[in-house]
Amino acid sequence: MQRDLPAADVITGKGTTLAAAIAFVEANYGQDGVEKLKSELVDSNPSIAKGIILASARYPLTDLVGVFEAIDRLFGNGDLTLCFELGRFAADYQVNLIHKVFLRVGKIDYWFKLTGSTWRSYYSAGKLVPAMERESGSLTLSEFNPISKAFCTRFAGWACRIGELSNLADTRVRHSECVLDGASACVWQATWSV
Repeated sequence: MQRDLPAADVITGKGTTLAAAIAFVEANYGQDGVEKLKSELVDSNPSIAKGIILASARYPLTDLVGVFEAIDRLFGNGDLTLCFELGRFAADYQVNLIHKVFLRVGKIDYWFKLTGSTWRSYYSAGKLVPAMERESGSLTLSEFNPISKAFCTRFAGWACRIGELSNLADTRVRHSECVLDGASACVWQATWSV
């Protein structure tokens, strides 16, 4: 594993990430699902289970990933497929109407560049570097400890949905390299049709 990864317990993420996860549960499993999730989190994450989630607040990445894992465990098959869907939902939830219009009429290469520069507004660590060709691209995340494949899978779903919102057909995203498997960075490879 990469030696200079930040300690998992010091990385924070923006509250919109957490709010999107709760909204995903409510949209797909109703208020009963939200209550089920909160009861699951009472022991491991009481502040999220009992508190009000603020989109502008910062939360420990360990807590965010714990929520992703709990959602997959409670409502999925335990294979992280639901984390991919959680990421797709989060893209719709987090990208406001103005940005959606921009994605529809703009060029994906500009969005790729924007994704790299805005990473640190969402997470307190990591450097996201995009690369793009006509029908493929990659996102390389270094100096970041994803803690769990749940995070990596959720991010793949988010990136896939961003491609779809950009009118790219047959968008597919694969997490090809992971620091949790000993790689020096996490890499997501994307392909699409224009």
